Amino acid sequence: MTVEKLIKEDGLTHCGTAFHDSGANLHSAANIKGRKKKRYSLYDAGYDVWLGNSRGNYYSRKHVNMTKSDPKFWDFSWHDMGVHDIPAVIDYILDHTGHKDLFFIGHSMGCAMFFVGMAAKPRYNDKIRVMFGLGPASYMHNGKSSLTSSIFKGLHYKAKDFERLNIHEFLPRVPGWGRLALSICKDNHLTQPICTGGLSLMGGNNPANINMVRSFLFCDVGNGLYSPLDCQNCRDDWIVEYPCNFCQFDHGLAGNLKAYGTFEPPEYNLSRITAPVSLYCGESDLVVDCIDVERLHLELTNARMKSLQRIRRYTHLDFVWGNDAKLRLYSRIIKKMDAS
Repeated sequence: MTVEKLIKEDGLTHCGTAFHDSGANLHSAANIKGRKKKRYSLYDAGYDVWLGNSRGNYYSRKHVNMTKSDPKFWDFSWHDMGVHDIPAVIDYILDHTGHKDLFFIGHSMGCAMFFVGMAAKPRYNDKIRVMFGLGPASYMHNGKSSLTSSIFKGLHYKAKDFERLNIHEFLPRVPGWGRLALSICKDNHLTQPICTGGLSLMGGNNPANINMVRSFLFCDVGNGLYSPLDCQNCRDDWIVEYPCNFCQFDHGLAGNLKAYGTFEPPEYNLSRITAPVSLYCGESDLVVDCIDVERLHLELTNARMKSLQRIRRYTHLDFVWGNDAKLRLYSRIIKKMDAS
């Protein structure tokens, strides 16, 4: 997992350390396009800001003895990233800064990996000052995005076929695609609704908060900010098989019995999470429904401090690219961080 640090010109970071991880298929560049985004807000507020790139995305493809062409390179799961990568990055940042704890800001699957890591290795809870979960993926039973659901189901059930064909990425970078996306999505173009419509189908509809820059950033697979999704990773996708649960990899009846001693994969023990947690859900989010976030909030029984805020009309992508995110969301986060 690759992490990047925002360097302050004056070198002063007096407020603490913040680590942000977007999870599934956004890499770090998606989080710093424009000074109104929260990572720059944290930077300007004096925080030491680090950005995460999940294993396998465009900036996290280095390995000591394999390349991305090696099928074994892609043999990892959400569980692996939560259990191994998140704790490793936390240790790296704290060792580098000399701080004893940090703020963790996660979006979507970045939250899932955090919860997996804290449940599997409870000692890391003491290294988290506050965790902020934006549209946190965990329980996924009430998600209403048929497009996102169809993508995950297709990748899940066809993962073995992709593996046999030596295909490991969904939406890999294609030369020229960025220019094509720009021509389709640019302002006042007849085809621009294709971009905004695609965003709405995937994450929710909030036209007042969608601008062309955000649409282009998402569509610009070729140059950019959207990162290819690991096909093999979807083999262990609890979203498809167990949307009512937040559980480990399903090996099948015999495999589960051998690995876990039970016929079904065990759920993650969220009672092991003791770090302070502040959750945010969007009332127009079609991927992570507020009902599921409310359940997650209830399941975090031992968090030292926990809160849940619903944001009216917010979609799944508004947490990252919303025009009013600085005012409606990120200013609240910084206020809580300053008080912690």
